[in-house]
Amino acid sequence: PFQSGCYAINDADPPEQKTWEGARGDCIGQISDLAVVNNETEKSYISGNNWWNSGNSAYWIGLRVEGGNWKWVDGRNLTYTSWITTSPTDGHCAVSVKNEFKSVSCDEK
Repeated sequence: PFQSGCYAINDADPPEQKTWEGARGDCIGQISDLAVVNNETEKSYISGNNWWNSGNSAYWIGLRVEGGNWKWVDGRNLTYTSWITTSPTDGHCAVSVKNEFKSVSCDEK
């Protein structure tokens, strides 16, 4: 059910929390990227097993709005439209929260 992958959680305390671009930059600096979710099983694993610590309630994933469409960092369009029910809004990215993905401003920390 999972494609090959390794998940790392950067559970920063609030002063060190990052924007979507900042979080992605950290991942790229470690020869990685934000998570791309390929199927429902993987989505359930990521959103259902958030690692709650240090007061964090959400974690960035590799999904953002580009040109009015949800796109993964690997360039693919979001195909499971039920994963995020809000309309795509430019400047928004996705976070994984308990049992769902949520659209928020990419500039949030």
